Amino acid sequence: MKSIKNYIYSVVAGVVGGLSLYLGGHPFYIWPLLLVASGSIAFFALSNPNILNILLFSLVFVIIGFIGLITISWSIVISIAVVIGLTLLYSLGLWIAKKQFRKKRLFFGVLALASFFTAIDYLISLSNIGTATSIAYSMLGFLASVQIAELTGVWGITFLIYFFGAAIGAAVYFNKDFKRYAATLLIAILVLVAVIGWGAFRLSKFNEYGSYIRTATVCLKEKGKDVIDRDADYSFNWANKYAELVRKATFDYDAMLVVWPEEVLKVTDETRDSMKTFLSSLSRELGIYQVVGVYDSSRKLNFAWVISPSGEMLMEYHKHHLVPFVDKADPGEGEPEVTQVEQFKLGVVICNDEVFTDLTRKLGKKGAQVIADPSWDWLDVYERHARIVPMRAIENRVSIVRSTKDGIAQLIAPSGRVIASKNTLFSDNSILVGDLPVGYGGTFYSKFGDLFAYITIVIALIAVLI
Repeated sequence: MKSIKNYIYSVVAGVVGGLSLYLGGHPFYIWPLLLVASGSIAFFALSNPNILNILLFSLVFVIIGFIGLITISWSIVISIAVVIGLTLLYSLGLWIAKKQFRKKRLFFGVLALASFFTAIDYLISLSNIGTATSIAYSMLGFLASVQIAELTGVWGITFLIYFFGAAIGAAVYFNKDFKRYAATLLIAILVLVAVIGWGAFRLSKFNEYGSYIRTATVCLKEKGKDVIDRDADYSFNWANKYAELVRKATFDYDAMLVVWPEEVLKVTDETRDSMKTFLSSLSRELGIYQVVGVYDSSRKLNFAWVISPSGEMLMEYHKHHLVPFVDKADPGEGEPEVTQVEQFKLGVVICNDEVFTDLTRKLGKKGAQVIADPSWDWLDVYERHARIVPMRAIENRVSIVRSTKDGIAQLIAPSGRVIASKNTLFSDNSILVGDLPVGYGGTFYSKFGDLFAYITIVIALIAVLI
């Protein structure tokens, strides 16, 4: 009878924690519930359950909390693998916390729990899904809480969620014995206040920027087959239609930098030079910079051309991080580069590249101040994807202009604030225009990378060993 009650308790706790995680993340973003979710993990670990209870709690927690991720997986096999993998990871995290709590190391147990799940967040980011599953993006609605990313990357925010939530969970568990958890709770509160205080201070510094560039994104609704699935000659007709939007953005809105979406044109060995000539002539005619997303079917490359007002081809950047089962191109190689545009340095990433932290960080380290991001989304991911991009701006203090097919075009300031946005998923054609502030670049995170994540890995390993 006691074991049955324990199993029921495990299921109920898993439901509470998983539902809090689900509502706290995509698509609801009720971020305080993330603290409840992480708190339920600590509370359950303190309850001293056996391994079967831990596995049952973790299974229920994962199925409910990650239902959005599970349902957009590419097959039933992958969905099952995701559930099993996350269940085992959460079980291991619970076991590590339980181990420390049983040895009456309350503070270290909370620290170990937060470090373990932050380390897992980082290790998952090394896979082909990048940071897409990170709960840290749910905090972007509270900008002061995420400014620490310029020091720690996205990992500092994940840590804060689990650390403060676990401390609250411990406080609830020890509610009748204040002395046992007072110090841990006080430290957690001080950490939270420090992070928010730092964020508020940093945000106050972004009220005024030194310079701006008038920037536009353009998008035409593709009806029927996508351009990359048509004959390459069709792209010249399509390019002419886009050219009219570019002219409108220039003549009516004074845009100086115009960014096209990802893979908006298709070229081959036979048509590549002609398309370059067309786009160069357009830049010379209007006296503008352009960033144009192109698919090269002969070379199997997804890339972007950066063209100057003189018609010079300044850069050809190849997309590095391809979307599994979606992208038809081969991954790009080499380091991302920056180029001089007016009085600032411009870098380029393409769509799924910004789900990963490496490329924008390298661009930030090289002094990029503005990043152009041709992109292409779809209904299941467009809102989640748009929420990721501002974090890359904060981490590296760069501005980002994101031009998107079937998604949300965005102009993003270095503070992570979205200056302007437009949903292109349901519109036939659109132009988004705004004055984009020139970023600063060169943050601690840009220079030193994932140092904070490495620290959490070390703490998690120590917790396993002692």
